[in-house]
Amino acid sequence: MLSVAEAVAVMRRELGESPKAEHSLLVGRIMRELARRFGEDGELWETVGILHDIDLPATSADLSRHGLVAAEMLGESLPPEGLRAIAAHDHRAGLPLLSRLDRSLRGADALALLGQRIPLPELERFAEQGDGALVALQAALGPQRAHLGEMVARYAEAECLTLADLVEAVRRAG
Repeated sequence: MLSVAEAVAVMRRELGESPKAEHSLLVGRIMRELARRFGEDGELWETVGILHDIDLPATSADLSRHGLVAAEMLGESLPPEGLRAIAAHDHRAGLPLLSRLDRSLRGADALALLGQRIPLPELERFAEQGDGALVALQAALGPQRAHLGEMVARYAEAECLTLADLVEAVRRAG
């Protein structure tokens, strides 16, 4: 299995110093935080997060292949469950989310995108709203980005987490 440092090198080779590269690093850090919360393998989860978008230069014209191509590019350098999570992380690929790792990668991807669009103090204010937090977040995102709120809400529900739990993971991921 690739180490985190090796994953960063692969990701930098494919994405360079682009904003998508910075997004991938954030997804990796969020994944490590989620792995810690669930008692999972933090090294694997962070590595999967770092590598999840390495195929974007090759799939930007056909996002239904996004994730699938990344898993192919990685060959046997990750365990099958890591490759599957990468292949399934984008809903446009049409693969169902079968494991906690699959669900967490899609959730961390959406969380990172939210964290890059909404300042952390504002996310924390949403989280303080308790039961209505996810609904309020979705409304604040507007129609163009409402799908991110929906993805976060589905993930939170599937893993019995609150928005406060998820915002804490983003905060700890820095």
